[in-house]
Amino acid sequence: EVNTITFVGDNRDNVIVVNNRQDSSAAAFYYGAVTLVNVKDYRFKNLTIQGKQQNVSRGVALRGNGSTNILFENCRISANPTNTVTTTSYAVGRETSATNVPDTIAFRNCIMEGGNFGVYYVGNTKSGNNKRQNSLILENCRIKSCYRGVYAKYSLPLTLKNNHISQYPMNSHQEFSGIF
Repeated sequence: EVNTITFVGDNRDNVIVVNNRQDSSAAAFYYGAVTLVNVKDYRFKNLTIQGKQQNVSRGVALRGNGSTNILFENCRISANPTNTVTTTSYAVGRETSATNVPDTIAFRNCIMEGGNFGVYYVGNTKSGNNKRQNSLILENCRIKSCYRGVYAKYSLPLTLKNNHISQYPMNSHQEFSGIF
């Protein structure tokens, strides 16, 4: 039997989770409005999740050993559109980890907007038993970012189904890639 923790709002415009932290220290790089560290069986439905920091802006950040069986459904996830090529700002992100416990995470019917990256998701380059393969599912999502819509490296299986990926409207555009 699985005990699932569920966070449900009436609709994604009424329940808002915000990170306004203005700290530019190294510690700020670890946190999003929602930060998942070594968790499993979580559901997020009908929520707005906003990373509103100026320099280091992240909506959802994944850290630590694998976070498994995670689902975001009908959520709006955003980050400050800082319009650079660095990974300091993304709507959803997983930084490289040295562990061999994979993530399994799905986003269905979500809107991800702002950030240099809409989705920045990186596994592990190590070989053998230490190779990390993250399972990432993006289904029926709208992703709008400044530099890369979806950046997924060492993340298999990667499932992209019926998504719309575009560049965030800016006065000065970066060289945009929908999927990199």
